[in-house]
Amino acid sequence: MNDILKIDELVIELDNGKNKHILIDSVSINIPKNKITAIVGESGSGKTMTFLSVIGLLPEGIYVKSGDIIFDSCKIINLSEKDLRKIRGREIFYIFQEPMTALDPVFNIESQMIEILLSHNITDYSDAKKIALAALKEVGIEPTKIKSYPHNFSGGQLQRILIAMAIMVSPKLIIADEPTTSLDVVTQLEILNLLKNLTKQKNISIVLISHNIGIVYNYSDYVYVMYLGQIVEEGVTCDVVENPVHPYTEALINSIIKMGVKQKIKPIEGIPGEIYNLLDGCRFYDRCSYRIDKCKFKPPKKSRKGGYYYCWVK
Repeated sequence: MNDILKIDELVIELDNGKNKHILIDSVSINIPKNKITAIVGESGSGKTMTFLSVIGLLPEGIYVKSGDIIFDSCKIINLSEKDLRKIRGREIFYIFQEPMTALDPVFNIESQMIEILLSHNITDYSDAKKIALAALKEVGIEPTKIKSYPHNFSGGQLQRILIAMAIMVSPKLIIADEPTTSLDVVTQLEILNLLKNLTKQKNISIVLISHNIGIVYNYSDYVYVMYLGQIVEEGVTCDVVENPVHPYTEALINSIIKMGVKQKIKPIEGIPGEIYNLLDGCRFYDRCSYRIDKCKFKPPKKSRKGGYYYCWVK
């Protein structure tokens, strides 16, 4: 099996007690081993929700309606919370979006790092601190700061500490959810390079969730483009970014600044539709300059170099 994670026809539904709404609609994603796979799209496209479902942390009232999630050849979609805890934080490590709130402010870094090692029976207490110190050093955090509290660190340092926690447990998969949010450009590059090196040095697969197509282009091997709960295009990153086929992918790329190119930014017209009032056809219809009447119906899946896309027009 070449994929560490396979999401197959995943449907996630919101049930507020009065109405039900499909939030994630028939999403299929394959995460290959020892590579970086990016999930890109605007805020609200469903990137985070898709992968919270993998680790069983969907918000109350939101649940997996159908589909399958297979991790390392094991079906995990219906695992009990007890069995899922053995995987979550051990074999699958989730780096959450906000490093400033991802750690408990009441406990120092040492106690939180040691707790991870002990809760997963990776080592005993006597060796846990040694492993934690070595992991901090590996990500560029001074080991003497291990007894400090989260508020003593910058956002970039906290992100490094979260990566150190991942290194300690040697997971098979890291899900990095907007790992460069609120970080300066230099720190962003340091964090992204750290993640990239993990795939080479530790043979760890990484899911990079981002809205930044530039970061995706430079730091991922494969990419899935999401829009309002659906995949619209997928493939090898360089092929998708350099030769986008779906109008939404094209619009995303045209909306960013390109160094050395004298070209006006073209913002995507309009705003994403409400998940409660979506068309049966292409969800990008209202914002797409290529739209035709046929786009009001579900678009077909078409092959492109290194992947697929879903569109009537292109």
